[in-house]
Amino acid sequence: MLKKTLLILSLSLLFYSCKKSIKINQEITIEEYNIACKDSDLTQMFNNYKNNDYIPVTIEKNQTKRNAYMRIRGDSSRDYDKKSLKIKINDSLSLNTKMIFNFNAEYSDKSFIRSFLSSKIFEKLNYPCFSASFVNISINNNYHGLFVEIENMDRDFLRRNGLNPNGDLFKATKDGACLYEESEVEEKWEKKTNKKSSKISLEQLINDISKTKSDDFYDYVKKHFNYPMLIDFLAINAFIANGSTYYHNYYLYRDHENNGKWILLPWDLDKTISYYDWKPYKYNFTSSDWENDNPLIEKCFLNERIFNDFKNRIQFIGEIINSDFYNPIFQNVTESLKKSILRDSTNKINSEKEWLSSLSQDRGFLKNRNLKLINDIKSIPMSFEVHKTPSEICMPFKIFWEKSHNANNYELWISQNFLYPDSITYKFQTTDNFYFIKDNLPLGKYYWKVLAHNKHSYTEGFNSKNSFILKNCTPLYDVKNKNMRLIKVNSPYLVEDNITIDANSELSIDPGVTILMGENTEITCKGSFIAKGHPNQPIHILPKSSDSYFNSIYFLNSPNAYFNHVKIQDGLINSKYSNLEISNSNFVINNRPMQIGDKRPSIIWGWHGQVKLDNISLLGNGEGEGINISYANSKITNSEFYYTPDAIELINVEEGVISNNTVMFSPDDAIDLNDCSNIKIHNNTLLKNTDKGISIGTDWNNKFVASKPGFNRKSVNIQINDNYIIGNNIGISIKDSSIVEANNNTIYFNKTGIQLYKKYEKYMLGGVLHANTNTVNQNNINFSVDDFSKIIGDNLINSIYIIPTENFFIIPSLINYKIENHAITIENKSNIYFELANFTLLDEDKQPIFKFYKNHTIPPKKSLTIGTIEEPQNRNYFYTSKLNFDRLNKVYLQDQNADIILLKYD
Repeated sequence: MLKKTLLILSLSLLFYSCKKSIKINQEITIEEYNIACKDSDLTQMFNNYKNNDYIPVTIEKNQTKRNAYMRIRGDSSRDYDKKSLKIKINDSLSLNTKMIFNFNAEYSDKSFIRSFLSSKIFEKLNYPCFSASFVNISINNNYHGLFVEIENMDRDFLRRNGLNPNGDLFKATKDGACLYEESEVEEKWEKKTNKKSSKISLEQLINDISKTKSDDFYDYVKKHFNYPMLIDFLAINAFIANGSTYYHNYYLYRDHENNGKWILLPWDLDKTISYYDWKPYKYNFTSSDWENDNPLIEKCFLNERIFNDFKNRIQFIGEIINSDFYNPIFQNVTESLKKSILRDSTNKINSEKEWLSSLSQDRGFLKNRNLKLINDIKSIPMSFEVHKTPSEICMPFKIFWEKSHNANNYELWISQNFLYPDSITYKFQTTDNFYFIKDNLPLGKYYWKVLAHNKHSYTEGFNSKNSFILKNCTPLYDVKNKNMRLIKVNSPYLVEDNITIDANSELSIDPGVTILMGENTEITCKGSFIAKGHPNQPIHILPKSSDSYFNSIYFLNSPNAYFNHVKIQDGLINSKYSNLEISNSNFVINNRPMQIGDKRPSIIWGWHGQVKLDNISLLGNGEGEGINISYANSKITNSEFYYTPDAIELINVEEGVISNNTVMFSPDDAIDLNDCSNIKIHNNTLLKNTDKGISIGTDWNNKFVASKPGFNRKSVNIQINDNYIIGNNIGISIKDSSIVEANNNTIYFNKTGIQLYKKYEKYMLGGVLHANTNTVNQNNINFSVDDFSKIIGDNLINSIYIIPTENFFIIPSLINYKIENHAITIENKSNIYFELANFTLLDEDKQPIFKFYKNHTIPPKKSLTIGTIEEPQNRNYFYTSKLNFDRLNKVYLQDQNADIILLKYD
């Protein structure tokens, strides 16, 4: 293990040291521009400086004039006395190869060098960055001031930096563009290229980032980002102390025609170098005081491997950005800008001495910057994660967070103002990574954050913008001989001790209600339980504390246990001799113990009665079991199971349906039947499960199986039809006298496709399979049949196309086409996401009409539309302006790697 670790480290260092810096031009010249316009227009523009209204102008350089439009540019900088300007040429000819000019006032920068110097640092490290230069501006032949001209971020910029100009370029235009939630996309992000196509790729990125855990973030960013450039971006921003980014002032770029990986690009670098010395600058602050943290950056710092690469890169940057690099720049700036600096009366620089002092401060900042920065990183508390409270909560309550390395103590801030003014902010100190709030606080909405302290500094936990509504909880007690209704106005309801709903009672729960459960508490229901939520107002049942769990909701002889649109966290459902129905509901297990000694609790457990589950989602923690049902007639349909061992297990069930479900990443079996009969398993998708896709047999060691009267020790009349069983250890396993009929199943890329065997010595037979028209192919072993087992029927290995992708599979036979109204509609009939990279649509002449790139996906049971931007019906990311609908009587889907036509539409 040690040798392997050392090898990985050595390769990592080699990887980063291979990227060399480039030689840059350190000469400084000042260009001269003259702008002419009507005085009245100019006055109106400056009077209405917060508007984006353009005025007509001419712009001249070296006696060449162009007609143009001009406006004030910037965000908060518009309030400064000296305004930044944006000019767009409206002639057909460019001026000095440019059509757009950005002239930055740099009013807050008394050295006047930070944007220029920071851009040169990016350039020296061979990272794509706008070019910056110094210009003198005259308006109507009157000197207007010294400005920094900033290259426009557009297709020309992409070309100059060797990036595909057809890629998607997004600008974070407003505060709060921090990749935190999809709702920010329309309001706070601007698409600078491909403007007529949608922003669905950015929305998908934000959604993926929010769902990916910090521990899994290295694998995620390696797949979706240009990883070396991501590390460079983080390290360079930290090196130059760029604290005014990650929530605005940056770009995202994605070359969807090639590898589809994201790249971050810098913007607006005036608040860098020594600007934040007054705070001081902290590398792990990713937002302003009034916006959410940036989860992309925060999770990078929370991931140990990414964080170590980040620190190693800072060390390398310091070897390049040394005095040999920056001293000539400071010297040239001092000599070249002095005259213009002193001439410009509109800036904040009052004297030559003040300017030179600011330059000296910036130069001192860069001296041994990498060593100082690494020391700061090591000395301050490391990034850490906080755990959200329920949205509604009552006194007393507990707030919980992960530990921060190198922290001595923590401070919890709670305030009814998100800016946390001292006068109305409660501050609690502790050395633990949790705090109980026991003193009464006024009711209302609160914001809270956690700060980790040591003797050097402090660090705010991610996310620093949490909130809850503090209410008076309505306590729930035993319900006896009555009907009780839980209404939203009295929410949240609190279960502090175990309670019982007796057989003569009914508990009904309205949409939007929250039930908070004390640790390890249980609701036992012998009567009726009706939890009927709404898609927009689901019911929440969850632990009161974010680090806790509850035992279960236990139904005993209940005639009606009904859940619809309910979200259940860290608690189980147990049903005995009851009628249980759950639909449109989610289960998430984070903290609930799922391995107690040799016992493995199930998220949903049923014993006798009836169990009906439809459109539910189970996200497990890799322990325990998913659904475990014994003796109860069962119907499990249209549901999803992730990271749940034995996701669907039936024992002694005499009638059941398992249909149209998806099971992925089970650490054990996906579907497991023991001593069952009359079970239909059809239209399920079982992908990448650790053991078996479908296991049919019995379990001598299971006391529930062995205790059945007349125990026949086998499963019979099991129908397995139309399932996709791909990428598991074993596709279908049948053992110990069990009899199965299987038709039209697709079994691919498993270690063993179909296994029939005798497991226990007391049996005379192994497994019996009646099989017709199954497709069993490209498994390591297609069939494993011992001498005690047999297959009856058509056992031919047929072939259909299944294309393995990086994470999943594409099954072209599950893609439908429809051509109408100048659009191609493609439908995914499967239960999984199809990633379409490396596929091309061909017209009837076999000519390419549309190419799919990385991150092009079709969601399960969804459609996408490819059409023209002139016909924007149901516009999505797949719209193009290049389709020729005169040649679309037939459409073909081609695999570019294999160069084989996979599917056609007539």
